[in-house]
Order: sequence, then C-alpha cells, then structure tokens
Amino acid sequence: MLRRIRWFLFGLTAGIGGSAWLVTKARLARERLTPANAARVAAELLDAGSRRLAR
Repeated sequence: MLRRIRWFLFGLTAGIGGSAWLVTKARLARERLTPANAARVAAELLDAGSRRLAR
C-alpha cells in the first residue's frame, strides 16, 4: 500500500512541476511575441539581410 501511495505522490509532484514549467514557458513566449518585439526582430533581420547583400 505504501508503494502505491509513494508512486501516486511522485506522479502528482511530476504533474505539478510539469504544469508549472509549461505555464512559465507559455508566459515567456507570450511576452516574446508582442507586436513591438516582432517588429524589432523583423527590422533586425532586414538590416542584417541588407548588410549581407551590400557586400
């Protein structure tokens, strides 16, 4: 019986930890994908591409 309780608690802990990790990753991705950041990254890519073509 204790073995089942232990495995249940391990699974519960892993589930809570995985959910917390996923929520954190989703929040960081949402912050990274704001319109202002997307515009900044696009401008940097266009600038880098134009410098490569100028060579």
